Amino acid sequence: MGFGFLFGFYIDILNGRIVGISAILLCLIGFFAEDIYKTISNENKFTMMLLVGLSTFLFESLEYIFYIWKLGVTPEVFSFGKILFIEVLYNVLLTIILYPLMQKGGNILVDTFKNKLNKVFVL
Repeated sequence: MGFGFLFGFYIDILNGRIVGISAILLCLIGFFAEDIYKTISNENKFTMMLLVGLSTFLFESLEYIFYIWKLGVTPEVFSFGKILFIEVLYNVLLTIILYPLMQKGGNILVDTFKNKLNKVFVL
């Protein structure tokens, strides 16, 4: 959740958008991802691909709905659908390619935090 908020804030500043919308959306996605992470196996690449695709779909759709509502942007469903399809496909392909590296990095982080917590509670 924290990383989602920070990266979302950073994305908003870089893109010159309304500051905070991406931060809130990525924070919410992180919140739900934590709950889902507890119930599913993170060893299954197909499950991770589905989660990445769903997260991308939700983030982009909610952001688009927000901009329609807040800025009065005229909805262009067909154009948005094409862009959304490409973004979901791109993120899923990146997941297929980078998942082994992300999994190793995640395992290193989990081990690091477990070791730090064990040291804190042993004292």
